[in-house]
Amino acid sequence: FLRGLWGRRTLTVARQMFAKTAESDPNYARAYAGQAYCECYLLWLGDRTASLEAATDNIARALQLAPDAPETHAAKGLVLWAAGRYGEAEEPFERALALGPSLFEAHLFGGRNCRVQDQHERAASLFRARR
Repeated sequence: FLRGLWGRRTLTVARQMFAKTAESDPNYARAYAGQAYCECYLLWLGDRTASLEAATDNIARALQLAPDAPETHAAKGLVLWAAGRYGEAEEPFERALALGPSLFEAHLFGGRNCRVQDQHERAASLFRARR
């Protein structure tokens, strides 16, 4: 859902698919991380069905299930970013990069977080590395 055309409809469908996956396998952490990603992007698009609380709940579950999965840390960083807590988001993005150096989401979200904090050189390096 991050690599293609996306918008409210695509993100809503992706969120539903992640929720169904979590329902069928409640121990699959990446399904909860995916829901958190979708919640954050839907919030950014002004979707009233999305909530920071849902994103926070989903990422808490993901981290509980898979504390060493890079996707869970990237999602945690995104949730903090969506809440405007940019400084706090740095640590989970760094953790995601350490656990998964090639993880697209860690580079994309981490780069965006650096950009909003005027860390342009670091942002550029993260964006270049995600290719």
